[in-house]
Amino acid sequence: MKIVLADDHPVFVAGVRAYFDNVPDCGVVASVTSSDALIKCLDSTPCDLVITEFSMPMNRISDGLHLLSYIQRHYRKNG
Repeated sequence: MKIVLADDHPVFVAGVRAYFDNVPDCGVVASVTSSDALIKCLDSTPCDLVITEFSMPMNRISDGLHLLSYIQRHYRKNG
């Protein structure tokens, strides 16, 4: 499973990454620190799972429910 982490707290990202490093067939393929960086990352980095903070720095796309709705509409996998 390819995972993208989106959180602006480095300690959280490091802990989650360390956890998934020990889970077979899982790996963190990218980590970002803002909503805008997450959208840019998803444009170029295929993944199976996004783990995101609900409230992060943003410019173009607001965070929280707006971000989750945007991701669901634009990056949903078929099947």
